[in-house]
Amino acid sequence: QIMRWRDGGPALFAVEALGVPHDWNPSKGEGILPWQWKASALLVEKRRLSVRSGKGVGKSAFLAWSILWFQSCFFPCKIGCTAPTATQMSDVLWAELALWHRRLKQCVPALGDKFNWKSDAFEMTEAPKESFAVARTARPEKPEALQGLHSKYTLVVADEASGIEDPIFESARGALSSENAWVILASNPTRRSGFFFSTHHEIREKWGTLQVNAEEVPLVSKDSIEEIAFQYGRDSNYFRIAVQGDFPTAEDDVVIPIELCEAATAREVDIYGPWQWGLDVARFG
Repeated sequence: QIMRWRDGGPALFAVEALGVPHDWNPSKGEGILPWQWKASALLVEKRRLSVRSGKGVGKSAFLAWSILWFQSCFFPCKIGCTAPTATQMSDVLWAELALWHRRLKQCVPALGDKFNWKSDAFEMTEAPKESFAVARTARPEKPEALQGLHSKYTLVVADEASGIEDPIFESARGALSSENAWVILASNPTRRSGFFFSTHHEIREKWGTLQVNAEEVPLVSKDSIEEIAFQYGRDSNYFRIAVQGDFPTAEDDVVIPIELCEAATAREVDIYGPWQWGLDVARFG
């Protein structure tokens, strides 16, 4: 059974160990969403998963399933979980993990009782030092949040990864250097820079990537989508980020939008006349 769950990924584990319906059930308001099945398959195939999405599409549930799946199927293992703020970490992801751990104890008591949920850790009761997940806030002044996670199997989970600064991911490289290292990044794509952005662009071929549009997810209220469209406009960056799960067309603090720069690199230009150079001095130069 464990090997079946290993190969099937978090979604299959959610069905068979957590009692989640195989497909979305509108009457019950629960079930595995199509994007969660795709993400599960990509994680098993690539071991590097990066999901950009709109709000309310079920990211936190998928991350909680993944943590429970990994600890149930791989031993010994260490899991580092992080988010840009303590509120996002404790009130969202860690609270979601507690909810699904209770569900595991109901559905498969023999397995659920093997783990102990704490406010900052999720441990295997019989081997708390060998198999555990820890919750650590990713702050720029403390980039070592994910250091020291060395085990036969390791998993790094980053919620709202778009808001996590690059030094945090740099510090996690040691934990991800082994053959049996896995990574899950999930976020609303709030900015066009940083490591999370790179996983969907420059280094995409090394990752399993997925874009989740809230308009295609039955979990998300159509009224809430229309409210965002009415307030901000369907062409706004906020609608792109919060609903369509796509990166903004430009950062808020730039003079020249990045989409114009990208268009310029592909434009055919006939060069004539003398060369002229322009210099944009950064900061206060």
